[in-house]
Amino acid sequence: MATILKFRDGRRLKSKVARYLEDPSLIADEGDHAITVLARAFKWASMEDRKRMFLVLSTLAQDELCWILVRLLEDNEADEELKDQVAIYLSVIGAFVSNPQLLNKKLNNIIENTDDKDTRIRAIVALGWEENTLSIPILAELLHDPDSEIQEAAVTAMCNLEDSRLFGILTDRMKNAPF
Repeated sequence: MATILKFRDGRRLKSKVARYLEDPSLIADEGDHAITVLARAFKWASMEDRKRMFLVLSTLAQDELCWILVRLLEDNEADEELKDQVAIYLSVIGAFVSNPQLLNKKLNNIIENTDDKDTRIRAIVALGWEENTLSIPILAELLHDPDSEIQEAAVTAMCNLEDSRLFGILTDRMKNAPF
């Protein structure tokens, strides 16, 4: 009977990530390969390494980071804490990606076509980046969702838009809320 050796890719991946985090210029030198390695590792990295990876990737590869995060948002195997972080990260970098309209469209699609409430809430929170006026129609609609947690996420996202014109929509909703 042949012996099967387990391949331990995790140690190699962790070592590469550590090198990239110690010297971000390596990411620029290795380009797409480095970004792919960081993307693969993001899901399994420690909380502290995720923060560092986010900082490095948001500086060097905002668009790539954006789509990595959107995939993680929908990943059924990713842990809940990571997905919570992903929603916040997306709300931070959304204004800086080259195609915020596409990000809006993807997040709207998740909200409208996903049955998982937690995934919907995270996508709603992710829409809440400063001056994301494209998200106002769906967020205003979500203020009337039957689920109060969905409504709360929509309010949070709208507040993060930092648009004083939304004050009227939010106060009107509070006046007419069924509580």
